[in-house]
Amino acid sequence: MARMTTKVARKHPAGARGVEAAHALAGWYALHARDLPWRRAAEPYFVLVSEFMLQQTTVETVAPYFARFIAAFPTVRALADAEAAAVLALWSGLGYYRRARSLHEAARVIVRDHSGRVPDDAAGLRSLPGVGPYTASALLAIAFGRPELALDGNLKRVLARLIGSRVDPATKRGEDLLRAAGEEIVRAGDPSTVNQALMDLGATLCAPRAPRCLLCPLSGICEARRLGAVTEIPAAKKRPDSLPVALAAVVARRGEKLLMRRRGGELMAGMWEFPMVAADGPPGDPRAALAEIERVHRIGFSELRAFASLRHNITRHRIRVDVFEGRMRGRPAPAGEARGRRVADPGRARHPAFADLTDAASAAEFRWQPEAKLADLPLTGIARKIVRALQGRAAKGERG
Repeated sequence: MARMTTKVARKHPAGARGVEAAHALAGWYALHARDLPWRRAAEPYFVLVSEFMLQQTTVETVAPYFARFIAAFPTVRALADAEAAAVLALWSGLGYYRRARSLHEAARVIVRDHSGRVPDDAAGLRSLPGVGPYTASALLAIAFGRPELALDGNLKRVLARLIGSRVDPATKRGEDLLRAAGEEIVRAGDPSTVNQALMDLGATLCAPRAPRCLLCPLSGICEARRLGAVTEIPAAKKRPDSLPVALAAVVARRGEKLLMRRRGGELMAGMWEFPMVAADGPPGDPRAALAEIERVHRIGFSELRAFASLRHNITRHRIRVDVFEGRMRGRPAPAGEARGRRVADPGRARHPAFADLTDAASAAEFRWQPEAKLADLPLTGIARKIVRALQGRAAKGERG
């Protein structure tokens, strides 16, 4: 590695690589920048919203959510004045709902402490709920043109290949090497353009596998390409094994209303979902689901029958949700009296979302909700998929 670093230093004198890279990135970005909704106006608030949404979520997923969110809350003040339920409803399906609450609270802090203007300094940004070092750097660079580097996964991959670094980017030494290389480019060009160009380059050309080097604006100064090691840098990490999770949910109808429960707990407080439990029996077995729901939620059902089997992923958890329909007997027990249990399976317990996912004690309330207005509720991702399945069946003229 020391030998490789020496070669790079001889080939690119101090600052020369940064200047050449910044120039190449600017030209490429002018022609190939992705058309993303938060880039269409030089508005720091838009960047703030997009950065919150993009945490652990892909650009393709975020784009339509961003458009709907900004249409409802076009300014920081509009978001600050909104009810939490309205914010969660527009976030519904995007996941990681703590981000929505933090963004909502950040808007209120901006209005209260910063006269409704997104702070343009690191200290002010870091004082906002949900804003860490990366988000602060991204905002400073993209929204305000400050010489900061938003070092995310895409940038780490591009920069590691650019300087030929085989040091694990997850280590402090590895990150320091990449940060130094990236900051050299940022100082040589426009920080907003450099950061966004590197992001786009990593997302479109400098892919983890099968990078399209012939189209890359940095190919002429890329050390990994010179060494013929593009597919080896950065070193591939072994992905953790996926963890299967089986759940069962019940759709109970009363006229034009469906039985829903509002989540308590920590991660999804205020979100609505269908009564749901861990599915301990064979897939699609209504008897096991019925017994577990009666035990956990103290809700009796009759005529329980299978309706659909859905898939849902949270990080490395691969969730199968067997959905049943039935008629409710009696009334649900109040949340404080329900005999919920923590999910004991170690695979489920490793993700905090499963700590109260099927725990009846975490339910704030049960309520019959009008089916026609479910889309206006802040629904969990699983609940939204169940609603779509119901709508798909209704479009075919069927009814449970």
